[in-house]
Amino acid sequence: MYLKYFFIIVLLFLSAGCQSTKKGGSIPIESNKTLTLDVLNIDWSDLSLAVGDRRIKDTGFVVSNWSADDASLYLGIIGVLASDLSNEKNLQGNLEVELKDNFDLAKTLLNSLNNNQDLKTEVESIHLNSNIKKQVITLEPWCIIFTNEQGLLFLPQLKATLRSATGKALWEGNYGPMSKNKPFKLHNAMTSDQLIALQTRLEDVYGEITNQLVANIQGKNSYVSKEESQKFTDDLMKNMKIKFDENLLNKKLSQSKK
Repeated sequence: MYLKYFFIIVLLFLSAGCQSTKKGGSIPIESNKTLTLDVLNIDWSDLSLAVGDRRIKDTGFVVSNWSADDASLYLGIIGVLASDLSNEKNLQGNLEVELKDNFDLAKTLLNSLNNNQDLKTEVESIHLNSNIKKQVITLEPWCIIFTNEQGLLFLPQLKATLRSATGKALWEGNYGPMSKNKPFKLHNAMTSDQLIALQTRLEDVYGEITNQLVANIQGKNSYVSKEESQKFTDDLMKNMKIKFDENLLNKKLSQSKK
């Protein structure tokens, strides 16, 4: 197990110094080339994720091992690593099974792509799990889940990669939500209303992400960078922590008055 984390840390340092692929912004597409999109169900191992994160098997959902009220969040990579070694996060009850049985992120994204009229004029074809290797933009939708006392916060994401006619990665983009959302107050299972609400949330965000992708395909630079995306996530988590702290303070005050 310790060997696994050694390799993760090594990969982080190597990736920081060996990045030649264009990151984000307008997609460098040659005007005489037809463009194909291929939506893929992610099949990442834990080595492909941030330290401390875990993918729910056979899904695109990733459970983060830290939360807004987790002290390891403020200790950087070593703190998260220590937290992961001691206590891997799991969702309560049947929630992980229900996410697997009721949600397909690849199909949700595919529907969003097919419903976008601007995109249809920009690409030749859109595929699902065709594993096209060359002259293609592969799209891997996933969703990270944060937990705290307020509930579960779902942040849909998209990893996009443009590959050349030889299969070389020319461009990579990482997309996330543009709008904020409230945590889902889930316990051991999801009600039918909660299933509908989460599916609506996923559809809304992948609609936002599709619009960002279309803009980049059209040569525009309206792209949320990794740093901006992280700031957005940090702001959400801080907001959740503030609410949690306020609730805890009010609870203590009410107890002291008794």
